[in-house]
Formats: sequence, structure tokens, C-alpha cells
Amino acid sequence: MAERVRKNIKAHDFKVEGHLLKVTVSIGIASYPADVTNGDELIEKADQALYGAKKGGRDRSVLFGDLK
Repeated sequence: MAERVRKNIKAHDFKVEGHLLKVTVSIGIASYPADVTNGDELIEKADQALYGAKKGGRDRSVLFGDLK
């Protein structure tokens, strides 16, 4: 699902004040209970995955489990 969202955003041109903008997103994904045991850990691990996506070149989705 994250890849589908990422690709749809990348394919869409956003018009802001008469200017066309190309937008990309980086997405970090963690899952419960595979990666964490509570909500705080879920956010923390998803954030770590997000930084992994940005470090890897942006415009991508990264699973926390793939960082290990």
C-alpha cells in the first residue's frame, strides 16, 4: 500500500499559485507486533525507517525490518 501511495503522489502534478510542483515522499513503515510491543515503539521504529528511506535516496518506502 505504501508503494502505491508513493507512486501516486509522484505521478501527480500539484498546482500551487499557478506553478506546477513535482512532489515525492519518503515513507517509513514499522509493524505491530513484528517490530514492536507498544504504540510508542511503533512510532519510533517507523521514524527510524523514514530516516533510512531518506538516507537511501528519498522517494522510497522502507520497512523497519529491512534496516536490521
